Amino acid sequence: MNGEYTFANQQDNTCIYDKLKDRALRFSTSVHKTQDYGDVKAIQYDFYKEETLEESFEVLCNEIDLNISSTYFQAFKGACEKMFDERIADDKQDNKNAFEKKQKKIDRLKAIYKCILYKAGFKSSEKICFYRFSLSDDKANKADQEKWRDPVTNNLFEHGVSLERACEYFAQLNLDATANYKDDEDFKALLKVLNPTFSRAGFNHLRKFSVLHSPKGGEDYKETIDQALREGKVVLVDLSTASTQVQEKYITRLCAHIFARSMEKFTNDKAPEFIQMYFEEAHNIFPKDDKDLKNIYNRLAKEGAKLNIGISYSTQEVSSIAPSILKNTQNWFISHLNNKDELKVLEKYYDFSDFSQSIIKNNDVGFARVKTYSNNFIIPVQIDKFKDKD
Repeated sequence: MNGEYTFANQQDNTCIYDKLKDRALRFSTSVHKTQDYGDVKAIQYDFYKEETLEESFEVLCNEIDLNISSTYFQAFKGACEKMFDERIADDKQDNKNAFEKKQKKIDRLKAIYKCILYKAGFKSSEKICFYRFSLSDDKANKADQEKWRDPVTNNLFEHGVSLERACEYFAQLNLDATANYKDDEDFKALLKVLNPTFSRAGFNHLRKFSVLHSPKGGEDYKETIDQALREGKVVLVDLSTASTQVQEKYITRLCAHIFARSMEKFTNDKAPEFIQMYFEEAHNIFPKDDKDLKNIYNRLAKEGAKLNIGISYSTQEVSSIAPSILKNTQNWFISHLNNKDELKVLEKYYDFSDFSQSIIKNNDVGFARVKTYSNNFIIPVQIDKFKDKD
């Protein structure tokens, strides 16, 4: 994962996919690569798709927290979280009127949220459904109803309307004129983002995050990748265009999904399929300490063997990997470390302390000190260069 060898580069003139294309799948966060290569699937979410709406919203919130300091975006996030109110199911059983009122609000919140995405450059051609806001004045309400009725179908928004048309409606909406929502802080928070002012950038803050969205991201990437791995295929995941924080979120969700599926089989007395995971630049992904031993990477290191899941990872910073993961690492390939602090960590494992001086002095490309599970001793190995021809 991370995927430096998912696509050919000038340094190697080849990639892993070129050698295994008969049984390999490629995923990428790059919009250009999903367009330029017919086989490449988008790992991004379709931010409009209902099935993954909550997960894609969480990804957007991570970026907002890192990049936007405007206080009204905190209110925006809080309002959007109500789109996923699980308690509404209780109202459906107990109070039909309360259920319908809450459902209408959720549909309207989703509609405004999707309009914000659309205005921010998250491309989509889908239609959205929601109920028009009733106005307190009867005469004005009837006029408003006719104004927004589709001249061809005679339908209102609950039957589906384009995002462009919905944006027009919400741009002119005055909550003070509505029958029941004059003081609704949730709608006010979303409309502040949808309708920017001279002093408030609104949805324009979100434009730089549109790369996280892909109309091709309709399928749940976790499910697709999990199924391919269990069929014995090689899956290459390129996250090079995503920020470190977004990479971590995508990978963590994927690993947790695979782990949960294998655990489900194990607890039901079924043999999980053998899966090997590879992580590049692991110091950007793995935890740096053992504060949370329930972290998915700690669990993979400790419990993966019984689930037939193995992990391989590469890093230049041994000290940045949690001790619980290092303790459960059985095979070590050490090429070159030029930092004594890193060597101090390495010396805690096996008898690498005997080789610390030679490791720090070694600059030979491809030369490594190797300790494997099947060998009691650390041995010197010269590793061949990855070539475009065997």
